Amino acid sequence: MKLAHAWMVLVVGLAPALAQETKEEAPSVAGTWTIQAIEAPGGVKLEGDLLKGASMAFADGKVTMKVVGQTVAAAFKITPGKPHFMDIIPSEGPQKDKTSKCIFELSGKDKDEIKMCVAEPDVERPKEFKATIEGKTTIIYLKREEKK
Repeated sequence: MKLAHAWMVLVVGLAPALAQETKEEAPSVAGTWTIQAIEAPGGVKLEGDLLKGASMAFADGKVTMKVVGQTVAAAFKITPGKPHFMDIIPSEGPQKDKTSKCIFELSGKDKDEIKMCVAEPDVERPKEFKATIEGKTTIIYLKREEKK
């Protein structure tokens, strides 16, 4: 009985320290990212000249998306993990205040590339990086712009 009590005290005492050690920080996506390609449901892929000038700029919990001559402002929140989660909530336009749930991963030598799978608003978060009609998901490939 004393051994069980001692074990419980040890576990309770160490729990906060262990939780801090394993707590992963949200990755930084701050900066401007060029949209390299978009894989839409049904196998449609946009790239090259079709995405000229397309970008996503992240700063202070806000993201500005520019695609095909349109600009949309939104709030975003990241939850760290494998893969990381991101929620994007537009502050304007037809999807205003509707949450798009995403998964994403950073890659590249300097963590300068993002692969993001985005679900349509109010749809379940994607479980894999796949653009599907059934899952209502799109894949976006981003590359961090070099600082000038």
